[in-house]
Amino acid sequence: MAFNDLLYPLPANFGVPGVQVNPTGTCYLGGFAWVYISQVWRMYRFRISDGVIVDFTGAATTYSDVNAYRVISTGYSESPPVTDGLEVVQLTSDGSLAKLTRYSPTDMTVIGTTALPGSIANCISYKGVYDGIDSYWFALYNYAKVLRVNATTMAVSLWDTVSQPWDVTWDGTHLWVSTIAVGFYNVYKYTTAGAVVSASPVGGPCRAIHFDGTYIWAGLAGFVTRIRASDSQFIDSTGAVVGDYTLARFYLHEPADVAAISSYGDTLFVTNDNAGLGSSVNRFRLLDGLYGGYFPGFARDPRNISMVGTRMIVTNNLGTGLDGFPHVALMNFDVPPCPPFPPTEVLTGAAQGCNVLPAPTGGQAAIA
Repeated sequence: MAFNDLLYPLPANFGVPGVQVNPTGTCYLGGFAWVYISQVWRMYRFRISDGVIVDFTGAATTYSDVNAYRVISTGYSESPPVTDGLEVVQLTSDGSLAKLTRYSPTDMTVIGTTALPGSIANCISYKGVYDGIDSYWFALYNYAKVLRVNATTMAVSLWDTVSQPWDVTWDGTHLWVSTIAVGFYNVYKYTTAGAVVSASPVGGPCRAIHFDGTYIWAGLAGFVTRIRASDSQFIDSTGAVVGDYTLARFYLHEPADVAAISSYGDTLFVTNDNAGLGSSVNRFRLLDGLYGGYFPGFARDPRNISMVGTRMIVTNNLGTGLDGFPHVALMNFDVPPCPPFPPTEVLTGAAQGCNVLPAPTGGQAAIA
């Protein structure tokens, strides 16, 4: 695995005085990382091969080029872009109108917009997912609802969920929802009609969940845990069913909140938000949760990960650490890692050598 040094600081305010820009999320389509920048409400495309911002024709350009971005909304919105492989969809709200905007993958042309019901006009959504079948799903944080949008007809439906829902993931048949609401520290499994199938207690606010094909991985403060999607059972490092999450914890290198989770091949990637101290991307082996080192060097809140073959796109939401800027980072992991999943590996530069730090402590994930 290599951290390919493709780390792109974003301008402090994109020419808007007093504004701290936040790249709130990303998706991949058509050879580009699509990145939404809240506070200035712009959608940009970064060329995946070299990280350069491009205009509507795909030619290299700069942030200030008016042909490099589309203005989506003029209000608060932090929902990341989502794709079904054919177009990109962005959920935004300006306080009086919530809408979905659809973009062409070739030139960012707006294909259309869909106004959402007035009852959710001021919606806030931090995560969304496409189910691979026919629908986009969004957790509406401030309305305690799940929004479902048909990808073909754009027909909209809503159903109630737990208070302060944060992340959503799809396991092929069911939708899973996490929350940060006190008193509701569970990961919920729902039918597509909104009926609760299970509620798995995870002991704290959960800002990231991910389905790897078998397990739902849930991120908490300093660790991830895994739930078998088929029967909602917690599974430890040996593959055994255990009674609760405390027996199936896999620790990050520091006790910071997990912000995003994704996977590729046999590896789980987990970002942590170590406020003001520099955050990182951690890796684990999917088979047994064995810890496999981390990439340091991010500022605060690396909130979103998109996987593109052997490349990973990470957006860094807040510029409150390190150089003070948000970032969009492109990371390669096609270079062979140091000897198999060493639990003390720090992955740096062009991934040459293994700088040893103390291994994580506090649970089974720290096995050598």
